[in-house]
Amino acid sequence: MENDQERAIEVLEKLRSVGITIDDLVFVLSKINDSQEKQKAYEQRIHAYLTKLGIPSNLRGREFITKMLLYMHENANKRMSMEEIYKAVTDKYGYKKQNVERCVRSAIGAMQKNGDAEFIDQTFRNNFSKQTGSIPNSKFIRLLHENLEMGKDL
Repeated sequence: MENDQERAIEVLEKLRSVGITIDDLVFVLSKINDSQEKQKAYEQRIHAYLTKLGIPSNLRGREFITKMLLYMHENANKRMSMEEIYKAVTDKYGYKKQNVERCVRSAIGAMQKNGDAEFIDQTFRNNFSKQTGSIPNSKFIRLLHENLEMGKDL
């Protein structure tokens, strides 16, 4: 406990020596907290959206979809290819791209089987292939991201 207090005093003294006040520190920490709360709220919106679409929470594909959507949200001001998005997820979690793609396809299939057909139709606006009856992973992810960013209600 004493070491923690000593360390805290040392850090505060170093901050003061470069012109940073406690008020500055409190302001920065509150901004970090606000950002974390917004991130958590966005993740909860993703989960609610995926649940409404009928994607079971136990599927690995749902986890990957969530991670991709969070990555896209965090980098919303940056134009990214799906290749970059997949790479970010595969690098961070150590999976092969093929595994991620397969899991996402599996989640899409579960959605088609279990989901609310009307809500799925509203969300994806006839983007399912007439030949295969499916939607490409990249289009699926982009449309989900678009709907979430536009704040479309469930």
